[in-house]
Amino acid sequence: MNSEMTGEGVWRPAVPLPFYSGLLKKRCPFCWKPFWTAKRYRKHCRRQHVGGAE
Repeated sequence: MNSEMTGEGVWRPAVPLPFYSGLLKKRCPFCWKPFWTAKRYRKHCRRQHVGGAE
């Protein structure tokens, strides 16, 4: 699994790329919940599936 560094210098698992459907709507690869913005998708994925707060 890939990882990313936060602004505080802490490593955490990276959020996977979303699936795109329809009018560039993003879908969570874990639960298929749709999102209109990448920011909301990343926040959902980080809180619900990957762990850690954004």
